[in-house]
Amino acid sequence: MLSPAAMALLVGRFPEGPSRTRALAIWSSVGAAAASTGVLAGGVLAELLGWRSIFLANVPLGLAALAAVPALPAVARTSVRPSLRAALLATAALVALVHALGRVGDGELLEPSLAAAAGLALGACFVRRERRAAQPLVPRAVLGSRVRAAALAVGFVHGGMMLGTYLLLPLVMQQALGYSPIEAGLGLLALRGSSIGWARVARRGIDVLGAPRVVGIGAAAMIVGQLLLLRVDATSGYAGGLLPALVVLGLAIPCLFVGVSVLALEGVPGEHAGAASGLLTAAQWSGGAVGLALVTAAAAAGAGPLADAAASFHAGVAACAGLGAVGLALAVALVAVHRRATAVSPTTA
Repeated sequence: MLSPAAMALLVGRFPEGPSRTRALAIWSSVGAAAASTGVLAGGVLAELLGWRSIFLANVPLGLAALAAVPALPAVARTSVRPSLRAALLATAALVALVHALGRVGDGELLEPSLAAAAGLALGACFVRRERRAAQPLVPRAVLGSRVRAAALAVGFVHGGMMLGTYLLLPLVMQQALGYSPIEAGLGLLALRGSSIGWARVARRGIDVLGAPRVVGIGAAAMIVGQLLLLRVDATSGYAGGLLPALVVLGLAIPCLFVGVSVLALEGVPGEHAGAASGLLTAAQWSGGAVGLALVTAAAAAGAGPLADAAASFHAGVAACAGLGAVGLALAVALVAVHRRATAVSPTTA
């Protein structure tokens, strides 16, 4: 609820163009700074007070955010009432599909097959209901853009790559490289900390090259970062092993996030900003859920009978690299779709 609402505020406050791109880049930088603080604080709390303490730490942060709500500006609202039934159908379909993917590595066939069939059936019911609804959950004005559809597809894959990578990195740092939770938190600062500076580079790149090309650069950087991670093993040092990959991934994150956000919100009327932002957030986190399931299954299959942490990590990274290849292909298609849309209608592409 927080992410699409916050993005809707940005869309409603800043007109389309350089000012909105700058706002999204600043938002990405703030998120990277917060994440950098979080991974470090999480490592300290986990080591000194136990992993359950991270949940207590979120309570005062949530209260502080709640106190800031009255200062937020008002934005345009639509009279359309969201359909709870449609939302439940979509959510149930995703949960069933992710559960099916998560059980693939267990050696069972019946339960994953039934869960996948249920997910597909629920998804078909959702699509059928949306097509017939007078007021669909996602307004048709938001769905009618091929550029937006391509951007959402990239966002879906990007979510899978990122959450999969976030799962694997602290595990390999602690299980294979022998880092403590605090050392792992410090080591991950290179990933999220570098994203703060790269967000400004991404914003300037969008001004010069355009959002589709910056998305392509981010997708390519994501693959390079994953390939660099494949070099990491139990004998790797931080500077020569993990650090280069983390810095490259730090570039990929803001290029993909800011570029995809700009394209997914392009041409959206103010009253539909919340729906478009929600759709983007849903694509990214749905992709993250699917990506986590795939990466976990790959890591479990790659561990072998000895449960080798490095082998498990490499198998998971290979799955992330495969997602990266799909993301790069979608990014190339996005460039072509955006070029055609601009040629047809430059003002509304």
